[in-house]
Amino acid sequence: MSVEELRSFMVAYVDRTSLRDAELATGVAYEAVRKFVKGDTEHPNPRSLRAFTRLFWRERGLVFVAEGGEETPVLWATELRAIFPEGREQALADAARIFELAGLHPDDLPATAPAVQRWLMRLIEAEYRNELPYRKPRRRGGKPKQPPGGR
Repeated sequence: MSVEELRSFMVAYVDRTSLRDAELATGVAYEAVRKFVKGDTEHPNPRSLRAFTRLFWRERGLVFVAEGGEETPVLWATELRAIFPEGREQALADAARIFELAGLHPDDLPATAPAVQRWLMRLIEAEYRNELPYRKPRRRGGKPKQPPGGR
């Protein structure tokens, strides 16, 4: 993905949310996000570009897997959480129940049904296992000042 495509995405993201939200979502400092969005940065830091790219893919519903310390998008899963909004455990239970009910008529099931069930269960597991939480902002400032004379 080119820097200009990424910049265009970040401009739209900041318009839709805010610079502070972009800072929280990427872990990139507010001023660095602002300069990147305004086009003041000719050669953005590679770590910032990776953070913006991860946000780009996350916004498009991709699931991420970390292999060898590198996070990479592996599959498209935009509607999975809309289909199973109650979370991982409920999603697995619902999917198991669907195939349990389908098994009531084994003669009508295609031979691929067990493979589809295994694939769906792995997909659900991957979606919830690889969720990338937004980074918490670093706490600024030092220790709170002690009043004179101790506590």
